[in-house]
Amino acid sequence: MGHLKSMPLPTFRIDRALHVLECSDSAVRRFGNQWHLASIVDEGSQRKLMKLQEQSTTVEMALLTVGLKPEAFSVSIQWETDEAYVQCVELDRKLARLEQMVRQQQQRLAEADFQLMEKKEEAEAVLVKMKERSAPLIALSNSTALIPMFGDLDSALMEHTKDALSHGFYERDFEQLYIDFTAVDTITMSGIEQFNQLVDILLLLDASIRIVGVKPTHAPFLKNHRHSGLIYASSIQIKSESLS
Repeated sequence: MGHLKSMPLPTFRIDRALHVLECSDSAVRRFGNQWHLASIVDEGSQRKLMKLQEQSTTVEMALLTVGLKPEAFSVSIQWETDEAYVQCVELDRKLARLEQMVRQQQQRLAEADFQLMEKKEEAEAVLVKMKERSAPLIALSNSTALIPMFGDLDSALMEHTKDALSHGFYERDFEQLYIDFTAVDTITMSGIEQFNQLVDILLLLDASIRIVGVKPTHAPFLKNHRHSGLIYASSIQIKSESLS
């Protein structure tokens, strides 16, 4: 992974014993100077470290940030022989609260045998908002953007995000775009069809698009629905360039 020091997301290079060999400046700012990955993992998430040592994967863990404050992160690890790159994406606490609110509301609606149309509409509105936030457009530099996708790549996700994503890419005058599949669970036929529509629009805007984080479960599906305008990459690499 090139330009590790300048990676915008906290990133570590580790060995099989989880010793930190190198890390990004963003990791130092978020977690301080560390020599071992276990030192930033909260006690309740320590068992998940074994999973990280065994294979390339993505898990949700509580990590200790500066000040020893535990916060929820999605931790992705990619092994290359005896070394691995670990990238930490902070989970949106507001999104977690919204998900809890939706689950509670759905349970109440299922248990209650009467019509609560107003509450149902509120719950549906929250679900729409969650979908909109499941594919944000993040600036990595003045010319490069990242779309980390979360959950299922289905028609609901694409319907609520593709217009905003294409508009945001155009308005902010980006040139290169990474789309990260690391946190994508399943892909549906209708979802990939609308995803290809988004790609068509972005290519008309002269976007250079690279897909990263593809899992083995995604690969057969993407192989049968490969878009000719996409490049599949192993990692995110950006030029050293400050954000304006």
